[in-house]
Amino acid sequence: MYFNIGRIAYLQANVLSAYVFLAPAIVAGAVTLGVMQQIIRAFGRVEGSMQYLLKAWPTIIELASVYKRLREFEAKIKFVDENEEHAID
Repeated sequence: MYFNIGRIAYLQANVLSAYVFLAPAIVAGAVTLGVMQQIIRAFGRVEGSMQYLLKAWPTIIELASVYKRLREFEAKIKFVDENEEHAID
């Protein structure tokens, strides 16, 4: 649950991060509106690519847990098969 709260907070904070980084240039008047929009769009594309892992994290965790359960199930099947072979001998 804490990870999800942190993940959502991070995703929301990233919306404003481009403006925060550009604030000194905007205040100084060194950046025009058109250039600022281009920078923010480019920043958003890079940011979107990097956020893929955070957005896909619940699916990744679910697949990892399925994989772990299947490995445990296979180990138990092998254990039962080995015990049955020893019981027959």
